[in-house]
Amino acid sequence: MARTRTSYPASTRFLQVLRVQDVTDGMRRVTLGGPQLAAHTADNGYVVPEFRSDNFDDSIKLILPNSPGKQPVGPSQRDGKLDWPAKSSSSPRRTYTVRRFDSQHGELDVDFVLHGSGPATSWASQAQPGDILQIAGPKSTSSEPQGADWILAAGDATALPALSRWLEEWPAGQRGKFFILVDEHSHRQQLPCPDGVEITWLFHSDAHTLFDAISTTDWWDGEVFAWVAGESASLKPIRRWLQEAKRLRKHQMHFSGYWKSRTKHYSTPPRRATETLASPSAHSTTTNAAEPAQLTPHKDGHAGNGTSTRNAQAEFAALSDLTAAFAIRTAVTVGLGTTLATAPRDVHELAAATNTQTAGLEKLLVYLETLGLVSRAASAQWQLTASGRILAEDATVEQLSDNNQRNQATLAGLVHLRTALVDGYHPGVAAAAGTSTGLGTATAPTDAIEATEATNTTNSVIPVTADLAQRDDAAATEYLQDLYRKQQQAGADSLRLACQCRLPDSTGETGFSAPSAASRSASGSDTAQSSVAQSSAERSSAESALVTFALYGEQLRSREELYYLFGRAGLPAPTVGKHGSDLPDAGSLVFEFRT
Repeated sequence: MARTRTSYPASTRFLQVLRVQDVTDGMRRVTLGGPQLAAHTADNGYVVPEFRSDNFDDSIKLILPNSPGKQPVGPSQRDGKLDWPAKSSSSPRRTYTVRRFDSQHGELDVDFVLHGSGPATSWASQAQPGDILQIAGPKSTSSEPQGADWILAAGDATALPALSRWLEEWPAGQRGKFFILVDEHSHRQQLPCPDGVEITWLFHSDAHTLFDAISTTDWWDGEVFAWVAGESASLKPIRRWLQEAKRLRKHQMHFSGYWKSRTKHYSTPPRRATETLASPSAHSTTTNAAEPAQLTPHKDGHAGNGTSTRNAQAEFAALSDLTAAFAIRTAVTVGLGTTLATAPRDVHELAAATNTQTAGLEKLLVYLETLGLVSRAASAQWQLTASGRILAEDATVEQLSDNNQRNQATLAGLVHLRTALVDGYHPGVAAAAGTSTGLGTATAPTDAIEATEATNTTNSVIPVTADLAQRDDAAATEYLQDLYRKQQQAGADSLRLACQCRLPDSTGETGFSAPSAASRSASGSDTAQSSVAQSSAERSSAESALVTFALYGEQLRSREELYYLFGRAGLPAPTVGKHGSDLPDAGSLVFEFRT
């Protein structure tokens, strides 16, 4: 079902502006014409073939005047090729789709999206009948896809000229789904809807809207051909999903990056609405999605309903938080984002796909949920939120994965920043960076934590979490007996041990309660708003569980297992203190044994 490509002889010509029309307040149409659309001889004596445009996504280059009223400086016609001037002396040139070509009346339409202030938009905004514009091409054309049972076509406003022409020239009997993304309802155009075709209009400026629409649509049976065009970065997750989730091969897809965004709108998604139209032979529906609340910070950092002190404290806490940074890097490194980008999965499927441990991965996912990067469906499957899809992007993997040696070196350097500031160059940092795995321990048990020598001060509380976590029962028994004996020899009244343990709860072993499904639903589980709606207590609990697991893995014992060790070591029955962040092991229990 691949498209057949046909090359055209290279050509350039000068055309006049015949008409200017605003199709919508977001799209301007410029109609070009003139005798040079026909075959002719250029001023330098070379033959210029007639203008041709046979298919819906043919493109031409516009050579734009440097200023209004000036002649464009572009290529010269040669024998079957073009002679382009140096860029320093050439006029700006941009590639645009041929919206319509009428050879009988000698007219060529080009549609311009009215956004930004680039050369093409500026020219179209000021174009008047009689203005001269030089064009080059088309260089080639690609036929309709052959043998496809149905067509998936999608694009933003820049792809609308091609999609519109395709619908006008749609082959009889072909089924298709069209997804068209524009910024406003007023930018929607009246387009034909042939039998067997369904058109969905999306009104949204979020980068992931097309992905959402395509990945959640009912997938028709049969062989599909996908044509997708628009902003380059937004196309990558769509291509990956079609390849990995739907197993489309190269000849079944056509992707065109028409433009590149200078800024990425990956924060809280703005309102989203859809309108789905179907051909007369299908059911027509219209849907409007919920509109999550917006958070718009003021220039001075105030949210508008709190004091500057609270905002400053919150901003400082966010800036100094290391857990989120390491959790995100770990998620990227193990491939969590790229795996979830293909389809929702439960924790066991994710663990198998990312080669991680289920227990640790669940803690990481719960913490990422409090950040608004993942969410859970009722089926216990995890999925990426709109913000979380950044985890799957190629640029994110390149910049954050610890599998990248450069990132390892950067991280190692930051860890030793204090040393560099105080002592200057630290000779061991670069060497350590070259050998470090760089992978966080949040999804794998640690087996290299150095034991901390217990302090045998008479009235001290001795932290033993790490020492017990590293030892099996036999070694832990000897360790406890040795501590008790030393305290007796020192004349202490008691042995006081601070130890974290695995606390039972609804999850079975994590020691904290995950946010309920109801609270996730109330906060909007598939938007970045979940990070706002999650309470600080939930975030703190998830963070504590994740950090504890990163330090000790699944080696922490339950309270019952600790009592078993105490009895095995022959220690007397202890009294037990409360949880407390002021203890040597934050959040640990204190066991006191009379000597």
